[in-house]
Amino acid sequence: MCCCAKEFVKCCLYFFDVIFFLTGIGLLVTGIYMYLGFLSGTYAVFLSGVPYLYVAYVLIGVGFFIIFISIIGCIAAARDSGCWLLTFYFLIVGVICVEVSIIIIAFAGLNLQDEVHSYIQESTHKEMVVYNHDDHEDFTKAWDTLQQEEKCCGFDRPNDWFQYAGKTFGVGDTPDSCCKIYQVGCGRSGNDYRFKEGCGDAIMDTVNHGLQVIGSVCVGFVFLQVILIVYILILYYLLRFGVKQRCCSAGVYDTD
Repeated sequence: MCCCAKEFVKCCLYFFDVIFFLTGIGLLVTGIYMYLGFLSGTYAVFLSGVPYLYVAYVLIGVGFFIIFISIIGCIAAARDSGCWLLTFYFLIVGVICVEVSIIIIAFAGLNLQDEVHSYIQESTHKEMVVYNHDDHEDFTKAWDTLQQEEKCCGFDRPNDWFQYAGKTFGVGDTPDSCCKIYQVGCGRSGNDYRFKEGCGDAIMDTVNHGLQVIGSVCVGFVFLQVILIVYILILYYLLRFGVKQRCCSAGVYDTD
């Protein structure tokens, strides 16, 4: 039973170490979600140049690292070892520093919307010229999927296809995926049943969603990890400087 102060703190430490392990799983899942959804998914061709989203790789690495060092925490508490506790403490501090850096990067990206929008807009316009080329099937598929799912056409407006796609499209022409009812040849000039809105807002919403997920998850996990640090320090103090304490029942323990 967690009767004495030390034993109570150890129980709390075990509990929050399990929570710490789960935060590692959470960061790992978040990183994989970001990677599959934004860096290797359908929209990857639009977002691959956004540096803020590459923290997904860092999340995956930190997640694996947390899972590993949570084992050290269990060993430290079980052995009543001040040395192991200090090692665990400094490892968690290092993890928190990395997570705080990720939070800053994520929210910096959210606060630099105009710069991110301009970057994606410029890179997307440059690449529209390869639409429907045999060696760029992924790009073509990504645009068709985006325009059908988000009910949009071009980045800013449908005329982007004529302006930036070179000789692929004539005046007023768009890909068939811009049509409200998809069929071959429906994107030719004169068809009024096409989407009028550009896809830029949908792409930016995807970026913002990714950054918000990263920032929010890390903020919550840092809070839990700070609580774990508090119990590590309390247990270390009791092991290093504790004196005889009376239990809830008969008996005492002595850390000397």
